[in-house]
Amino acid sequence: MQLVFDPAVAISWLLFLALFPMAFIWLRRAWRIIRKKDYSEVALKKGLPPDQPEKYARLAGLINLFDEGIALLIVVGVPL
Repeated sequence: MQLVFDPAVAISWLLFLALFPMAFIWLRRAWRIIRKKDYSEVALKKGLPPDQPEKYARLAGLINLFDEGIALLIVVGVPL
């Protein structure tokens, strides 16, 4: 069976390759929030953090870790 390069294949590859920077960004954000205690990206609303960003920090960090984990599962799972 021969692989035909058409727009659907090109779009699929672009979306697959876009998972790499997305996973990196989510991992970096989770690292900043959980380990470095940098709450500048926690629960932003109109570009401003809330009065007590520590309240939402754990949830935001876990959401970023979860998203990064799903992206890595897809990155590893597609070639296999």
